[in-house]
Order: sequence, then C-alpha cells, then structure tokens
Amino acid sequence: MRTIACVACGPSLSAAQVAMIEAARAAGRCHVLVVNRAWEYLPRADVLYAADPRWWERYWPAVQAGFAGECWTCKAETAREFDLCHIRSTGRKGGISRDPTLIHENCNGGAQIVNLARHFLMQAPAGERRILLAGYDMQHTGGRAHCHDDYPDGWSNAAGVKAWAPLFNAIHADLRAEGISLINCTLETALTIPRGDLATELERGCVPA
Repeated sequence: MRTIACVACGPSLSAAQVAMIEAARAAGRCHVLVVNRAWEYLPRADVLYAADPRWWERYWPAVQAGFAGECWTCKAETAREFDLCHIRSTGRKGGISRDPTLIHENCNGGAQIVNLARHFLMQAPAGERRILLAGYDMQHTGGRAHCHDDYPDGWSNAAGVKAWAPLFNAIHADLRAEGISLINCTLETALTIPRGDLATELERGCVPA
C-alpha cells in the first residue's frame, strides 16, 4: 500500500471525512492509521497508536471490544501489559527517524503516527508514496481541543498544541527528501505544509494505492 491516511482527533474532523476514509480503505485505496480516540470514528482502521500509558489503562477495555486492527505504543511496559506492538521513541523534537525501530516523539501522537506511517511506506513497492492527514488541526478550533469530549482532569487536552504545528515543517522536509508526499487534508488547521482536498487525494487514480 502506497497511500496511508493518518487520522488525529482535531476538532474539525468531520463525519463526511470519516466516511470517505472508510470507503477508500474498504476499496483498497489506502491504509488507515489512527491516534488515540480517533479509532472510535474509524474502528476498522489498520492501526491504532497511543503513547500515554494512562490512555491505554482507561480505554483498553473499549479498544479490546471494538477495534480489530493492530495496536501500537512507544512505551515498552505498556506494550507488555496489554500485548501491543511496540516501537521505541527517541524523544526527539524535529523531523522523522529513518531507523525502522524508532520514531521521533515530536511532542504529540499525531506526529508519531506519521513517522510510523513512513516506516510502513518504506516497505511498499516502488512508486509514489503519500501520507494524507485528517484531523490535524494543531489548534483549538472553535474553542474545542478534540473532535470528542475532553479528557478527565489531569490530562493535557492538547494544552501545548501551539508548539506542535511548527514541528511538522521538518517532518514534511524529511519525508519529501525520501520521495514521500505529506498532504494536509484537515479542514481547519494551523499547519503550513501543503494542503489537499481529501476526496480528491483518496480518489486519485481510482486504483489500489
């Protein structure tokens, strides 16, 4: 698969976008990676990623009951506890890791699944490789932190989101150097990387990606 849709929990993620992504996945035009509670909108996604051990402790029963794809984390102890797939995090801010056993943390799970998507794409046959972003507001759109309800007291609720958006410029540059297109299809976004229309990008070629 040479097209991967990465779906985060930004407030502008819409039901129409979710439906388009699900239809494209069902037709074999993309794989889908989701972060945190985005799986609730796309329960048939290929991969669910979450870094925070507290997240897994709170949501694991629901994930176990309702999600059939692979579950990933960068926390080794959490991976052992819940039998998840594990990839190490460098903790680095800036760009992507080209080591297939590592991802750069970049302060947020949305960036981390982009790095994971990169590793999957590098295993794909030669040809155009693309990562499409949806739900990557990287801002509090309309005063909301997420497309879902806020997390309980003591959780960040994307408090540091203003610092996350600039990190994607280096991520975009690193991917472009490897011939991977990073296209932001989010409806409302603070990211300054190239934009695209989700329907157009998912339909492009109308053949398996």
